[in-house]
Amino acid sequence: DKKAARVIRENAEKFGLDAGRYAVHAKDARTFLSTRDMEPFDVIFIDPPYRENFLAASVTAVIRKNWLREGGVINAEVERGLKLDPDADFPPLACIADREYGQTRVVLWTL
Repeated sequence: DKKAARVIRENAEKFGLDAGRYAVHAKDARTFLSTRDMEPFDVIFIDPPYRENFLAASVTAVIRKNWLREGGVINAEVERGLKLDPDADFPPLACIADREYGQTRVVLWTL
């Protein structure tokens, strides 16, 4: 969503974050996941479309491509009721939070 990406960039600037310390990618997830070389991130937000079961492919790509820095965090927003065992599905990640809010489920993992 290009509008959301613009707002995120504007907020980062308002907080005085150095542009070299963050990246905002407003791309289709399938296109983005085909990206090869990228420096590891401290925080990754994953918000795949509901009912498309794209979380597994996204998290697996992050792990396989080493896009998460040691001690970094993945924040995933998915639909409530998604079949997912956050403690076992994505080794070597460790689940640090799993909460539900209305129809939304938010899961945090760390490396």
